[in-house]
Amino acid sequence: MSSRPSTPPPGWAQDTLTSYLEEFRGNQWATFHNKRPEMRDIIALDGMFDRLLHGAQNPTPILPATFLLRAHSAYRAAVSLAMGGQLYEVQSLLRLCLEHAAYGFFVGDDQAKWTRWMQRDDSDKNKEAVRREFSHGAIKHALKKADATVGGNFREDV
Repeated sequence: MSSRPSTPPPGWAQDTLTSYLEEFRGNQWATFHNKRPEMRDIIALDGMFDRLLHGAQNPTPILPATFLLRAHSAYRAAVSLAMGGQLYEVQSLLRLCLEHAAYGFFVGDDQAKWTRWMQRDDSDKNKEAVRREFSHGAIKHALKKADATVGGNFREDV
């Protein structure tokens, strides 16, 4: 992490946007201070991501790591918004987090699936084929096959 200056830069909080961002940061600090049990849970989840991403040496399979990075990024963005008080906006980021995790699971170590995923924007034909292959139903079926409980909780309506 980069170190933050101890004082805001000149001009900070002197307009509507940076004033809002300053209040937002204050809300994040207040959440951290006033919601200790919840913050412990949030930090523990982030720690799980961190151990997966930084603690693994030569992960096998390697292909899902890209999706895991994106899932972690979406998780952290969601946490930032939740701590700042933008609860409604959090839903889309948490959904994105789950989608990336599911795609990573679905691809696994299948190089051909990975290639199709990476070439999905090369043509309309590829895009449609990947939409069918990576459908919610196909991913849910794969999840259920691997773990009935996890697969049973994987829903499209969240």
